[in-house]
Amino acid sequence: MAEVAVIGHICLDLEPRQLGDGSFAAGSLRTVGPLSMRLGGAVAGAGGALVDLGLQVRVAAGIGADRPGGIVRQIAGEMFPGGAELTTLPAATSYSVVLQPAGQDRMFLHHPGANDLYTASDARLPNGGLVHFGYPPLMRSMVDDAGRHLCALLTRSRGQGNVTSLDMAVVDPQSPAAKLPWREILGAPGPLTDVFSPSIDDLTSAFGLPGAFDAASVERLAGELVEVGYGIVGIMCGERGIYLATGGRERLAAGGEVLARQAEQWADVRGWFPAQQVSTVVSTTGAGDAASAGLLAGIAAGLGPQRTVHLATEVAAARIEGRPLPRISPQS
Repeated sequence: MAEVAVIGHICLDLEPRQLGDGSFAAGSLRTVGPLSMRLGGAVAGAGGALVDLGLQVRVAAGIGADRPGGIVRQIAGEMFPGGAELTTLPAATSYSVVLQPAGQDRMFLHHPGANDLYTASDARLPNGGLVHFGYPPLMRSMVDDAGRHLCALLTRSRGQGNVTSLDMAVVDPQSPAAKLPWREILGAPGPLTDVFSPSIDDLTSAFGLPGAFDAASVERLAGELVEVGYGIVGIMCGERGIYLATGGRERLAAGGEVLARQAEQWADVRGWFPAQQVSTVVSTTGAGDAASAGLLAGIAAGLGPQRTVHLATEVAAARIEGRPLPRISPQS
């Protein structure tokens, strides 16, 4: 299958195993379980899932010249045999402390670090493959000046015949990213982006919309994104599933080579696809990235919309349950 480049946010995730209800009081000492240390961010989440699915993957991101950066470089080298292009930048390596108390959604303490300086200007891209970029809200330089560097990356990717893909992250209301004009920033890349796979929380936090789930609002947002030029929009809605909206045949035929060959079957799709049942929750971290990887893998394999979105939900469920991902092959 076509080669995939995953570019953008990378960090070192530190996740203590949580015990009890996870509540904290000033000056208290809470006992936790062993510490898990692994790569996080879109590069690790989506890139790692694509490797597990059987695709050839190279990654590109920025790190610092510090000890965490050395750990990131070592783990990335082991995860991505296709190549890990890590640029050393004058900032600390990004990290997150992931807290997931029993029975509660996860919480993050995050330092953007070198991600804020990374521009992907020298990232090597495949020809006629797929290029996925993740987490603009956590990468300041990529979205400065109305997303100039982001659009430059997408333009270069499209010029080399690649299917282009974009994913978001939740916008922290206390962060500088919350003050940015996200409708403008996400409007400009639309005609350059073949696949857009944000979560509904990503979109409501970026656009300042109510956080309560509303199916009609999800459908409206997806339609608006298709109207500004995105080819395939899959909005991730957790246990409610994925809402898919796609552009017309002409728009998809103007996309990357792999998608252009499938334009007819992907054109003008609208519909909800249910999430798969999860029996045991090991961790919800990375489930959204896994679903994005499933979308890209399905497109790379030529599975068509129904089987591709089913694959996305299957991959997300496998990540949550902590079980191996299915290996795919073209037209499998």
